[in-house]
Amino acid sequence: MSAGRRGEPTVNERPEGEKPVGSLPRQDSWRRVAGIGFDLAGAVGGFALIGFWIGRHYDSERAGLLIGSGLGLAGGLYNLIRQGLRASREMDESSKRQD
Repeated sequence: MSAGRRGEPTVNERPEGEKPVGSLPRQDSWRRVAGIGFDLAGAVGGFALIGFWIGRHYDSERAGLLIGSGLGLAGGLYNLIRQGLRASREMDESSKRQD
């Protein structure tokens, strides 16, 4: 049996389902929620670029850009709300388990 730092068992030797010392479920949820903003920006930026490219191909850059940006914003907001509700539900469940 090999020992990790300070004599603790290594990750591979922990019983299944047991989390490493110092890991908090709320920290993991918080990191995921913090990344939702990048998802929104990526969706808007990506769809805006695609819309601009399609608009340029059909000689209508403004319309393509506006349509692409609108689709990216709608899809990004949908994803933001969906992930935010999921994270909120998981945080509520984890706080109920700890009580």
